[in-house]
Amino acid sequence: MKRPTMSRWEAGLLLGIVAYAVVAYLPWTHETTLARVSVFAWMMFGLMIVAPLLGLIVALADKDGE
Repeated sequence: MKRPTMSRWEAGLLLGIVAYAVVAYLPWTHETTLARVSVFAWMMFGLMIVAPLLGLIVALADKDGE
């Protein structure tokens, strides 16, 4: 049985999400505000919207998963 592996796109997406989360949890994001909302909240909102969309795009574009 062939062991499943991640494609480069999937690995890149995973690393990008982790890097984005690390930056979002830096202390300055909690103190800085934009429209009276912390930058941390804006970044988490963006991650909540963008991560699933990019995951769907990567999954649909993956030819090996068929």
